[in-house]
Amino acid sequence: MSRAAGRPQESAETGPSYALARWLNEHMLRLPDITDQQIAATLGYARPNIVSMWRTGRTRVPLNKLCGIADILGVELEQLLPLWLEQYIGDEPDCDRIVAAASRIVSEDDARTLAILRKAAGGRPFKLKRNVERQLAELISAD
Repeated sequence: MSRAAGRPQESAETGPSYALARWLNEHMLRLPDITDQQIAATLGYARPNIVSMWRTGRTRVPLNKLCGIADILGVELEQLLPLWLEQYIGDEPDCDRIVAAASRIVSEDDARTLAILRKAAGGRPFKLKRNVERQLAELISAD
C-alpha cells in the first residue's frame, strides 16, 4: 500500500496535540522500503489504516506502541515521549511543565555524555563556550 495514495497524509489540524502526527508523517515518508501495512503488522495490527490515522492525527498513538515505533524508525524513545505526551494533554492548563520535563529525559548515550562533561567540570556548574559547542557538534557529526 503506497503512502502517496488515498487521503492526504498531512492533517489540516494544528496545535501541540498534532506534533506527533506531523513528526510521524515526516519520518515515515523517509522509509521508502517499508509500507504502512508492514509497520502495522510489526506493531500487531491487521490493517494498515491505523498507521495512516496516526500520521494524519485522526487517532492517538497508544503508549504501548511507542517503543515499537521508535525501533522501526531507528530513533530514541526519549525523542518520541514528549510528542506522545503532548497528543494526550494538548493545551491543558499547567501541563506545559509536564511536557517540558519529559523533553529533558535523556537516552543512555546522552546520560553518559553528560556524565563525562560533569566529570570534566569537577562537579561544578558549567557552561560550554561557543567554540566548544562547535567542536562537540563537529565531533558528533563525524561518526
